[in-house]
This record gives sequence, C-alpha cells and structure tokens, in this order.
Amino acid sequence: MDVSLRSDHLVQIVVEPGALVTLSNVKAQIEAIGQLNNGQRYPVLIISGKDTTVQTDVMNYVAQKNSNPFALAEGYLLTSISHKLLANFYLKFNHPVRPTRFFTNEQDVVQWLYPFRTNQGN
Repeated sequence: MDVSLRSDHLVQIVVEPGALVTLSNVKAQIEAIGQLNNGQRYPVLIISGKDTTVQTDVMNYVAQKNSNPFALAEGYLLTSISHKLLANFYLKFNHPVRPTRFFTNEQDVVQWLYPFRTNQGN
C-alpha cells in the first residue's frame, strides 16, 4: 500500500491490485499516516486496487473509534461489484464510527471528503 499526503490536504492510500489487506497491513499504514502528517488528522482517500480482498478482522478493527486517530473521515474508491457488496456489508454490520462512504468515481469521493478538511491550509 502506498500512503501519501496530497496537495489538497487529503491522505491518499493506494492498494495494489490483487492485494490481500490484513490487519498488520492496516496497522502499518496507520502508523505511516501518523508519521507523514506529524500526528495531525486529515480526511483519508482509499483507492482499492482491482481484485483486492480484505480480511474480516480488518473491517471489525477499522470500524472502531480508536483504530485510526489520524483520520477525520474515510472515503473509498471502489473498482468492482464485489467491492460494492463488501462495502454495503461493512456499513450495515460494522457501523464505522468515523464518517465513511464508498464511491465508484474519484471526483465524487474527493468532493465528499473536502468538507472534512480542517485548518491545514485549505
């Protein structure tokens, strides 16, 4: 997973095609976000690669309040129908505490995340 801070003050995470997202991957990416942002909170854009899969324990963990202290909101860019089904399951059964939405168009997800930016120079 590639983690970066965009010029529009969104953290962007790109998940490689075919990746298996594990709890250890997610914890490492959260640590990377904290280092990248000097501990500041930002909206997070997650771009899922084609044919990526997510372990169940990841969904349970990410939905919790303290799982990512650096995320103001999480917007996901989905690339497949199976991702859409998984997203619906996640929202219905895991009830994430942070504002979370799923999109199939990058412009839409970025537009949704913009209001969550605080005073990072936006």
